[in-house]
Amino acid sequence: MSEHFADTAHERLPTLEGLGHVQLHLVESVDDAAELMRWLSNVERLALDTECTGLNIQRDKVRLVQVGDTHHGWAIPWERWGGVVEEIVRKWTGPYVLHNMPYDWAMLNNSCGITLPRVKCDDTRVASHVLHPDRSTALKSLAAYYIDPMAAALSKQLDDVMKQRGGWTWETVPVTFEPYWSYGALDAVLTAHLDKKVMPHVMAEAPLAYQLECAALWVTLDMSQRGARIDREFTQQKYTEFLQYVQSVQDWCIANYGVKPGANADVIRKLQEFGFEFTKETASGAISLDKEVIGGIDHPLAQAVLGRRQVQKIASTYLKNFLVLSDDEDLLHPRINTLGFQEAKDFGVITGRMSMDTPNLQNLSRTATGNTPANAVRKCIVSRPGHTLLMVDFDQIEARLIAHLTRDPGFIAAFAEGDFFLNITKALWGDESIVKADPRRQSSKNAIYARAYGAGAPKFARTAGIPEQAAYTMYARLDQLYPGWKAFTQELERVARERIDTEGSPYVKSFMTGRRHVAPEGKLYVLVNYLIQGTAAEIFKMKLVELAQAGMDAYMILPVHDEVLMDVPNELFADAVNSTLPIMNDSTLLTVPLTASGSKGQRWGEKTDLL
Repeated sequence: MSEHFADTAHERLPTLEGLGHVQLHLVESVDDAAELMRWLSNVERLALDTECTGLNIQRDKVRLVQVGDTHHGWAIPWERWGGVVEEIVRKWTGPYVLHNMPYDWAMLNNSCGITLPRVKCDDTRVASHVLHPDRSTALKSLAAYYIDPMAAALSKQLDDVMKQRGGWTWETVPVTFEPYWSYGALDAVLTAHLDKKVMPHVMAEAPLAYQLECAALWVTLDMSQRGARIDREFTQQKYTEFLQYVQSVQDWCIANYGVKPGANADVIRKLQEFGFEFTKETASGAISLDKEVIGGIDHPLAQAVLGRRQVQKIASTYLKNFLVLSDDEDLLHPRINTLGFQEAKDFGVITGRMSMDTPNLQNLSRTATGNTPANAVRKCIVSRPGHTLLMVDFDQIEARLIAHLTRDPGFIAAFAEGDFFLNITKALWGDESIVKADPRRQSSKNAIYARAYGAGAPKFARTAGIPEQAAYTMYARLDQLYPGWKAFTQELERVARERIDTEGSPYVKSFMTGRRHVAPEGKLYVLVNYLIQGTAAEIFKMKLVELAQAGMDAYMILPVHDEVLMDVPNELFADAVNSTLPIMNDSTLLTVPLTASGSKGQRWGEKTDLL
């Protein structure tokens, strides 16, 4: 049995000043296992962690299992001493503490056949994010803040040590290599310390927010495990078609303009020859040819470059990944991140909006329809044999939250009288003859959301493609007709100034759960957006949990924006509709009714409304 970081000097990870009392152990013998079990009998809350071959919970394998408290960390090599882990789980009746618990829970379940009792699991990552949504969710970063500043450097230092030893990876480094196993054992200790720091605070300040997040992550983990089926043949066909289109556009650009569409500098020079000017620059100072710039140029070359770029991105981001990431049963198992966290980033989304990766289906346009490239991706998602997809999507949830939060009588009346945005448009323009197809409805809708998201009139004008003065006029008209909005914004900022967190940042709390929404320095105006987006996220998560509790958890496969997809056996479809719609439609939660629309189909991209 080893303690601390004893190893050769050049391979020793640093002893942390704030953890000088900690002892780290590797289970290498029966005596070590017996001592671990004696230690376990005196533990109150058991911190648990895993080290694995990778991040894919369907394919990767557990290498080490670590348990610990604030004084001891134990690393248990799974292949040699997995029975010790099984014995711990059999005998331990107290609570578990994990950091990013769906990952470790799923790895133990899928790779080792060990199922931790979910009701006894706490997650320090969730608790930390509820308290400080603007802070990194990474264990080492949080440990550096709460426990010891040196903790943040440990991961890089271990990487450096492994490279020095012949380029080991997390999959190939020997489990008995001391910097590796001690690093893992220390993670359990850091989790235990973090538990003592943050759990009492989150349970005192926002227990409902924490409990909701934990409940939602179990629901979404089950959705990910269940998987969404793809039509492999159709996906391959579309992938081939898209690649052919990309090549044909390149050939056309070369033949007609002598430039490759992927060579931005050449495309810019050619468009400059046709009289187009470029003023936007990248961060490095080069001329920008981003989506906003190229989309604003009315020329066949620009349109070809933009179209090719979109198709190429969809082909590589979605269609190719569908083929690569789906399993032998043609099922995709995307990571559904309830805090908006992505593996490539340490930070969650401040508002708590969910994200998805491998693949990221959240990035598909909500308005993808017909024969658009984005909708071709949706058509790849199909029902299982003998099943039908049931899709239920909230109606204008953010606008409903604007009405609820502002309590403005005009907003509330606009919902009560039918089409909210149409009624707002009629009032803004003073024209009762306006119909839904009138383009002014879309302009009015854009103005409301731009104002809610904190966009000033100049930015709204640019994105909406209208004169700046027209944007100022629309904003002023909104303030005049709906004074509750401005009053709400002013009151929100006043409350935020009175609530300052430990880092000096103003914040407000969710009226539903008490979750914090923190404003960046000098940007109080974003709190309206944060509160709207954050509350919408909470409502969606709450409804996912309610659906699962109602028995729909066996069929739920994807949460995308405000839409939940279910894959339901045909013989149970009518019952599923009758169970789902009353949950998603709620007249008691907000000042205005919360409504949702349902649709069905064999493909996600080919659906018809429920009758």
